[in-house]
Amino acid sequence: MRYPPPTRSARPPGQPLLVYDGECGFCLATACWVQRRAGGSLALLTFEEAARRGGVLDALHEDEVRRSAHFITAEGVEYHGGAAVTRALRLGRGGRAAALLDVPPLSVARDALYAVVARQRGRLGWLAGGAACSREAGRRDGAGPPGDG
Repeated sequence: MRYPPPTRSARPPGQPLLVYDGECGFCLATACWVQRRAGGSLALLTFEEAARRGGVLDALHEDEVRRSAHFITAEGVEYHGGAAVTRALRLGRGGRAAALLDVPPLSVARDALYAVVARQRGRLGWLAGGAACSREAGRRDGAGPPGDG
Protein backbone atom coordinates (compact mmCIF):
# COMPACT_ATOMS: atom_id res chain seq x y z
CA MET A 1 0.00 0.00 0.00
CA ARG A 2 1.33 3.40 -0.91
CA TYR A 3 0.71 6.42 1.24
CA PRO A 4 0.47 9.98 -0.08
CA PRO A 5 3.66 12.01 -0.33
CA PRO A 6 4.07 14.79 2.25
CA THR A 7 1.37 17.47 2.12
CA ARG A 8 1.06 20.94 3.73
CA SER A 9 -1.33 22.13 6.41
CA ALA A 10 -3.44 25.17 5.62
CA ARG A 11 -2.88 26.24 9.23
CA PRO A 12 0.50 25.13 10.64
CA PRO A 13 -0.13 23.86 14.18
CA GLY A 14 2.88 25.52 15.85
CA GLN A 15 3.86 22.26 17.58
CA PRO A 16 4.34 18.70 16.31
CA LEU A 17 1.13 16.64 16.11
CA LEU A 18 0.52 12.92 15.73
CA VAL A 19 -2.92 12.15 14.33
CA TYR A 20 -4.20 8.62 14.93
CA ASP A 21 -7.31 6.41 15.00
CA GLY A 22 -9.00 7.23 18.30
CA GLU A 23 -11.30 4.21 18.05
CA CYS A 24 -8.36 1.80 18.09
CA GLY A 25 -6.79 0.73 21.40
CA PHE A 26 -3.60 -0.40 19.68
CA CYS A 27 -3.34 2.98 17.94
CA LEU A 28 -3.83 4.88 21.22
CA ALA A 29 -1.20 2.74 22.94
CA THR A 30 1.25 3.28 20.10
CA ALA A 31 0.58 7.04 19.94
CA CYS A 32 1.16 7.34 23.69
CA TRP A 33 4.37 5.30 23.48
CA VAL A 34 5.67 7.56 20.70
CA GLN A 35 4.62 10.63 22.70
CA ARG A 36 6.56 9.43 25.76
CA ARG A 37 9.66 8.85 23.63
CA ALA A 38 9.31 12.36 22.18
CA GLY A 39 9.71 13.81 25.67
CA GLY A 40 6.43 15.71 25.79
CA SER A 41 6.97 17.86 22.70
CA LEU A 42 4.38 15.90 20.70
CA ALA A 43 0.63 16.52 20.91
CA LEU A 44 -1.88 13.80 20.02
CA LEU A 45 -5.08 14.23 18.02
CA THR A 46 -7.59 11.63 16.92
CA PHE A 47 -8.88 11.64 13.35
CA GLU A 48 -12.10 13.19 14.63
CA GLU A 49 -10.32 15.94 16.56
CA ALA A 50 -8.21 16.77 13.52
CA ALA A 51 -11.34 17.05 11.35
CA ARG A 52 -13.02 19.39 13.87
CA ARG A 53 -9.84 21.44 14.25
CA GLY A 54 -9.55 22.01 10.51
CA GLY A 55 -6.53 23.34 8.68
CA VAL A 56 -4.65 20.02 8.84
CA LEU A 57 -4.84 17.03 6.50
CA ASP A 58 -7.19 19.02 4.25
CA ALA A 59 -5.35 17.85 1.11
CA LEU A 60 -6.39 14.23 1.81
CA HIS A 61 -9.68 12.49 1.20
CA GLU A 62 -11.36 11.23 4.40
CA ASP A 63 -10.52 7.62 3.43
CA GLU A 64 -6.83 8.56 3.17
CA VAL A 65 -6.94 10.23 6.57
CA ARG A 66 -8.49 7.15 8.21
CA ARG A 67 -6.08 4.71 6.55
CA SER A 68 -2.98 5.64 8.57
CA ALA A 69 -1.34 7.79 11.21
CA HIS A 70 -0.14 11.27 10.28
CA PHE A 71 2.68 13.37 11.70
CA ILE A 72 2.47 17.13 11.25
CA THR A 73 5.49 19.31 11.92
CA ALA A 74 5.11 22.60 13.77
CA GLU A 75 5.58 24.29 10.38
CA GLY A 76 2.75 22.27 8.80
CA VAL A 77 4.51 19.56 6.76
CA GLU A 78 2.30 16.45 6.93
CA TYR A 79 3.76 12.93 6.74
CA HIS A 80 1.61 9.83 6.32
CA GLY A 81 1.82 6.12 7.13
CA GLY A 82 5.20 4.72 8.15
CA ALA A 83 6.87 8.05 7.45
CA ALA A 84 4.59 9.62 10.09
CA VAL A 85 5.80 7.21 12.74
CA THR A 86 9.50 7.61 11.97
CA ARG A 87 9.19 11.41 11.79
CA ALA A 88 7.53 11.40 15.23
CA LEU A 89 10.20 9.06 16.62
CA ARG A 90 12.90 11.47 15.43
CA LEU A 91 11.77 13.87 18.19
CA GLY A 92 13.03 11.64 21.01
CA ARG A 93 15.99 9.63 22.16
CA GLY A 94 17.28 7.54 19.31
CA GLY A 95 15.95 9.97 16.75
CA ARG A 96 18.98 9.51 14.53
CA ALA A 97 18.38 5.75 14.44
CA ALA A 98 14.72 6.32 13.54
CA ALA A 99 15.85 8.58 10.69
CA LEU A 100 17.54 5.57 9.09
CA LEU A 101 14.06 4.12 8.49
CA ASP A 102 13.38 7.02 6.11
CA VAL A 103 16.19 5.94 3.77
CA PRO A 104 15.65 3.34 1.03
CA PRO A 105 15.66 0.34 1.16
CA LEU A 106 14.70 0.55 4.85
CA SER A 107 11.84 2.94 4.04
CA VAL A 108 10.38 0.34 1.66
CA ALA A 109 10.44 -2.30 4.40
CA ARG A 110 9.05 0.21 6.92
CA ASP A 111 6.11 1.04 4.65
CA ALA A 112 5.37 -2.62 3.93
CA LEU A 113 5.36 -3.48 7.64
CA TYR A 114 3.30 -0.38 8.47
CA ALA A 115 0.70 -1.33 5.84
CA VAL A 116 0.30 -4.82 7.36
CA VAL A 117 -0.08 -3.42 10.88
CA ALA A 118 -2.48 -0.68 9.73
CA ARG A 119 -4.74 -3.22 8.01
CA GLN A 120 -4.76 -5.45 11.11
CA ARG A 121 -4.94 -2.72 13.76
CA GLY A 122 -8.47 -3.66 14.80
CA ARG A 123 -7.21 -7.13 15.71
CA LEU A 124 -4.21 -5.84 17.64
CA GLY A 125 -6.13 -4.10 20.42
CA TRP A 126 -5.31 -6.92 22.83
CA LEU A 127 -1.69 -5.79 22.69
CA ALA A 128 -2.66 -2.43 24.19
CA GLY A 129 -3.59 -3.99 27.54
CA GLY A 130 -6.27 -1.45 28.42
CA ALA A 131 -5.68 2.23 28.99
CA ALA A 132 -2.23 3.01 27.68
CA CYS A 133 -1.78 6.58 28.89
CA SER A 134 -3.58 9.74 29.73
CA ARG A 135 -4.27 11.77 26.61
CA GLU A 136 -4.03 14.81 28.85
CA ALA A 137 -0.25 14.34 28.73
CA GLY A 138 -0.30 15.53 25.12
CA ARG A 139 -2.28 18.65 25.88
CA ARG A 140 -0.89 21.95 27.06
CA ASP A 141 -2.30 22.86 30.48
CA GLY A 142 -5.02 20.19 30.00
CA ALA A 143 -6.89 22.68 27.83
CA GLY A 144 -7.54 20.34 24.90
CA PRO A 145 -5.94 19.79 21.53
CA PRO A 146 -3.97 22.63 19.94
CA GLY A 147 -6.29 24.98 18.09
CA ASP A 148 -9.31 23.77 20.06
CA GLY A 149 -11.74 26.30 21.40
